[in-house]
Amino acid sequence: SSRAAGINALSLRYETFETASQSIEIVHHLVQNYRRDCILNAIHEDLEFDVLTAEAYLRRHEKLDTELRYMTYTEQSIRALIALRKITDSNIGDLQAVHTQRSENLAAYKRLGSMFAKIAKEYGEINRTIAEKEWMIMKMMEES
Repeated sequence: SSRAAGINALSLRYETFETASQSIEIVHHLVQNYRRDCILNAIHEDLEFDVLTAEAYLRRHEKLDTELRYMTYTEQSIRALIALRKITDSNIGDLQAVHTQRSENLAAYKRLGSMFAKIAKEYGEINRTIAEKEWMIMKMMEES
């Protein structure tokens, strides 16, 4: 009977130890979850702050952009831009006409074949001779 009482006492101690161990694991798990939740909350708060800061910067940028546009595009500057656009469009039209004419000329020259190459060579030689004569005249004028 004393032996049975000792076994009962040991069994009760073992069950108490098991219960205490399980309680410690549960508390340890709760502490880890609490720490994780605290870290996640801190990260969430940081992210919320960053989002609010970014939104504030965006609103400030939009305001400055609007102010800059308002200051830049006055009635007078818009009229000037319209005038520049008309001039640019006119110049583009002129350049396109010149390009078309030169393209047509080049096509005509290519149709001439070897005759064109001969004429172009003679033309280049004549221009060099003219340039040499002009240079000689300038030298003579400088010396006199």
